[in-house]
Amino acid sequence: MAEVKRMRYFDGLFLKQEEFNLEQNYHIRMRRLHNRHLHTQGIVWGLDLKVVSGQVVVEPGMAINTIKGSQDEGNENEDISEEIVLTEPTTVPLGTTELQAGVYIYVYHKKEAADEVPDRGGTDKIHWVEKAVIDKDTNKSNIRESEGKIILGRVQTDGSPPVDSSVSYFDKDGTTPLRTYAGAYGKLTLSIEKETYMPSLEGKKIDGQNGILVTSQLTRFSGALSIKEGIKGGLHIGGTADPGDKNLVVDGDCTIYGNLDIKGATTTIETKTLEVVDNVVIVNKYPPQPTPKTINGGLEVFRGGTVKNAQIIWDEAADKWKIGLEGNLVDIAYGTSWVALTDNSVANTLHRHSKIVSSDGAVDPALNIDNSGNVGIGTGTADAENAESWGKVLDILGPKSVKLSVRTAGIDARVMAHDSGWWGAPAGMIIGTNTAHPLSFGTGSVTRMTIDGSGRVCIGTSAPARKLQVDGDVLINAGSLKSNAGLEVLGTPGSWGPSVGVNNGKQEWRIASWDDNSLKFVKITGTTFTPFTINNNSFQDALVLAASGVGIGTSAPSEKLEVNGRIKAAAFIGDGSLITNLPIGQWFTNTKGIYYDKGYVGIGTTTPGYTLDVKGKAIKLGLEGNGGGQLVLTNNANDNKIYLEAFNKTGDGNADELLLTGIYSKNVPKLSLLADSTYIAGNVGIGTTTPPQKLSISGQESSAHGVGAGIGISNIAPGGTNWYLRVGATGTATPASGFSLGDDIAYRLVIDKSGNVGIGTTTPDKLPLCILSSDTLWGSGISLDNRPAAGGKRFGITSNRSRLSISDMDNTADRLVIDKDGNVGIGTISPSERLHVAGNLVIDGTRTFLKGLDSSGNHWIMAGGTVEGTNSAIGLNLNKKLFSVGPGWSKAFMAHHPLDPENKYLTHSTLEGPENAVFYRGEAELSDGRTTVQLPDYFEALTRKENRTVLITPKFEGDSPVSMLAASEVDDGKFDVKMIDRKNPSQKFYWEVKAVRADIEILGVEEQKLPAQ
Repeated sequence: MAEVKRMRYFDGLFLKQEEFNLEQNYHIRMRRLHNRHLHTQGIVWGLDLKVVSGQVVVEPGMAINTIKGSQDEGNENEDISEEIVLTEPTTVPLGTTELQAGVYIYVYHKKEAADEVPDRGGTDKIHWVEKAVIDKDTNKSNIRESEGKIILGRVQTDGSPPVDSSVSYFDKDGTTPLRTYAGAYGKLTLSIEKETYMPSLEGKKIDGQNGILVTSQLTRFSGALSIKEGIKGGLHIGGTADPGDKNLVVDGDCTIYGNLDIKGATTTIETKTLEVVDNVVIVNKYPPQPTPKTINGGLEVFRGGTVKNAQIIWDEAADKWKIGLEGNLVDIAYGTSWVALTDNSVANTLHRHSKIVSSDGAVDPALNIDNSGNVGIGTGTADAENAESWGKVLDILGPKSVKLSVRTAGIDARVMAHDSGWWGAPAGMIIGTNTAHPLSFGTGSVTRMTIDGSGRVCIGTSAPARKLQVDGDVLINAGSLKSNAGLEVLGTPGSWGPSVGVNNGKQEWRIASWDDNSLKFVKITGTTFTPFTINNNSFQDALVLAASGVGIGTSAPSEKLEVNGRIKAAAFIGDGSLITNLPIGQWFTNTKGIYYDKGYVGIGTTTPGYTLDVKGKAIKLGLEGNGGGQLVLTNNANDNKIYLEAFNKTGDGNADELLLTGIYSKNVPKLSLLADSTYIAGNVGIGTTTPPQKLSISGQESSAHGVGAGIGISNIAPGGTNWYLRVGATGTATPASGFSLGDDIAYRLVIDKSGNVGIGTTTPDKLPLCILSSDTLWGSGISLDNRPAAGGKRFGITSNRSRLSISDMDNTADRLVIDKDGNVGIGTISPSERLHVAGNLVIDGTRTFLKGLDSSGNHWIMAGGTVEGTNSAIGLNLNKKLFSVGPGWSKAFMAHHPLDPENKYLTHSTLEGPENAVFYRGEAELSDGRTTVQLPDYFEALTRKENRTVLITPKFEGDSPVSMLAASEVDDGKFDVKMIDRKNPSQKFYWEVKAVRADIEILGVEEQKLPAQ
């Protein structure tokens, strides 16, 4: 989009045609941009099609188009809208063929030059006429809006002259409009002074329909808002859907402050609930009546289908309320007046029923309530039986049976009395459920006893597992407890568990299931008890009490106590006599104890496979009797491991030390650990009992190759050798307080007490790393070998032949050297300067820092040699901020030859002079004998005031006269040019301005040479 420019007028201003065009184009452009961006394309007014005397006439009117602007009006390629104004009725000539096919009439804008005035414009026309052109076409696709064409309508006949009905503003389908009307474009914002929120109005397509979107915090109509009858659609509040045939649709809540009058034959309220708060619903009031009319009013509930509706109706003729189903209403009130019901004056009398007769109408009432409030059901005329004078009685009397039902939809519970019994019960009272549901008894809002659906009884629980289950203690104070099937006592885990007790008032005994799954016979004495236990390993014949004696493991004891199995006891206490006929196996005794020498001994196994075969979860060997610790052989369950653990003497902590020694704590000649891998979690000491590190080795070394204070590593295979890792001391080859790595021949690496490293020497006394070698090819150095990798090479960093080298060892070639003078050579082994590169140099960085300067402040870049003045190609002077070429060199540029770029270069040199100058040049033209040339806006800041020059060269064209020209000084960034004769007031010319730069120092032309130069 071009910049917006208009004329600035002032006294003495000389104007030309361009200035007037600029002024006119500014106003045209602004108006047409206004039309384009604030209005839509289409008809503004008029331009109607009329039929006059069989011809189609377009009435005067106005339209706005949308096209691209033109260069001559200063709005090239901008979207603009032109005004199309038809000032006179215009006839459209139509042929028979066009009328038969149907012809479209359209209008477009055209600008034409007009009015030739010789004394003012010569042969040029001095005005523009903007006219509306009316045209036609039978093909609608040829009438393009992008070309600014606007359709006005369509005409079609059978070929005869058109009449009024031949004109249509719709397309051939009869529904698509042809005329487009101009309107406001975009959003119409209604501004409010000093407010940031702006209400707006805009045309918008909403849910596929053309509509108006109003954005406003509040929209108020001072007059009436009318939706005209007959216009399709209505007002929809809170939604966007078409209200259809409804005049008003409200989505959401609706609050009306004031009265709501609904006047119509039928009012439908479609809602589940209608609430009237603190008010009265009045019906039958419209239209207002001065006296009651004989019409009924009330409330009707529509029930659907053919079912009769429910009604509450005020019967005006009967002067009373009626209720019931449609067509079968009954009076609501009792007595002679309905008022007696509504004012509660007879309510007490009407609703006191002391007797309710049965449905058969028998004289005896079905329900009797006496004056005391006792209720009798089935007692006939007699009151409820209350010979014992209870406070209140409910008496139900049946001839042979009575049932009181307490039911839900799923549970049938009842209380019954039956002369002959029921459900298998004898005659009497029966309480229970007819369905398979429990019967429970409770006190204090807690269930105490339950009979479940299968007949099982429980106390203290609601889920019995046996015919009778008691959760808690059972006390039989007298009598006995008998069971043909057995007695089971269950309890929660604890030291006691479930138990059965017998107490005669003097002594209590209990049989208890202990928490260790054993059965105990317990004698209770005060708060203490002494149990006799039967273990749970085998319950068959665990304990039998017979007339002949007590049997353990046998059901027929032949002695007072017979044990079928082994006996374990802490002690046997008797009268001192021996136990006879008791075999002791294959064990023997002597003065030192018992012994066995006949076979294998098994502990924890009946089939020992070794001399001593112990199978268990852990094995303990203890030295507690001597104040020693315990040695425990154990593992974690199923881990297939063995732990040898050293406990203290009390078994609750670690032993102080676990030792593997020879006899009497002496060194064993050899200790072997045969394992694929050995893991030690703590510190290991060799030669020390207090290792401070993971591996500590301590010893003494006095000879050159001893290993008293080191580690020896040997390869015993053929050709193998020995290596030693040592810590040195005074008198050893390893430096005192030093560290060394060597073999049987020499020390290969040493580190002295200062941290210096020696390779090939035992006295690294100069630098932290000292490498000594007598090799005549490479000297001493480091080899970096990457040959195992694909494409890898071997490089060396070496000190040899008075230089330091980085070498390609595979090709025996030095790639970088530093000689004894500090010169660096790349591609050469004899550098002559600080950096000597034999080959090309590539610098990928964005800066090259040249810090070296001679005494004159110059840094010279030499080319072709090192001779001062001869090879000094480019000089950089820091003091003068000057870039120059050396003596004998010139500034030039080289380019590909424009006529033969494949084979030739073109070389041009630069123009030089004794100043840092700039120049500007251009072309201009006089207007009425003079003009002003404007230089760039930075010219004054860039150049000095003095020594500015202007060069003017007149230009001749054909036979036009040529004027001589003169120029003023350059001032304020411009200069004036005028003719010095009267030959050509419009003379064209070339100009050139030269000036000296002001941002740098004046060039020093002469300079003394340095002695070295």
